[in-house]
Amino acid sequence: MLKVKSFDLEPVKVILMEADPSGETFMVIRRATFNDEARRFSLIWDGQGDTALVTRIAAVEIFVSLVECNILDENDKSVLDPALPFDEFEKRLTYIWAYNPVILWEMQRKVHEVNPRWGPSENP
Repeated sequence: MLKVKSFDLEPVKVILMEADPSGETFMVIRRATFNDEARRFSLIWDGQGDTALVTRIAAVEIFVSLVECNILDENDKSVLDPALPFDEFEKRLTYIWAYNPVILWEMQRKVHEVNPRWGPSENP
């Protein structure tokens, strides 16, 4: 008999301590659904079967699982809104990464903790 472990689908709030040792910066992420998996696949693979750069893979994984994040701009508005089109989200995430590279990789590690089948981050 096959027994399937139940998964908690509730979003999880994680603190980004490496990026902000004060403990004030957080993101809320959720376990990916089947549709998220398909979306991830389509954003990562191009028409020729080549994979994207690891930074794009990180952006895609963060994008499809992010619920909320309190990284704010100078007007106190959230920079990473999961309702944005992916291209705009990726552009904003790239800006954050250029400002502090630790943020992108820490966010991806947290996403992998909630979505372990995506594997560990390949970056520090």
